[in-house]
Amino acid sequence: MRVTVIPRVGAPPVVLEASQFVAEDDLGTPIAVGAAYGPDGAYAVSCVGCPDFRRVLRALGVDRTVVVDRLVLPRPQPGARLLAGPAD
Repeated sequence: MRVTVIPRVGAPPVVLEASQFVAEDDLGTPIAVGAAYGPDGAYAVSCVGCPDFRRVLRALGVDRTVVVDRLVLPRPQPGARLLAGPAD
């Protein structure tokens, strides 16, 4: 498979031939994975939020899973209104 990386806005893309990739956030937490496998050229791809993400991570040998218990966001700007809230 071919993986195209754009290092920064306006920079030329870097194209890599790969059989597997792991995309991580700035803290090193995996957020997406993909792999080509088998004689028929099948692909496995998954990302954060997909029900099979942890299973695919394990199958590809990625054993770094970070669980976020509480998300801390910056305070909204003055005058901002809440349009939608948590669904719990």
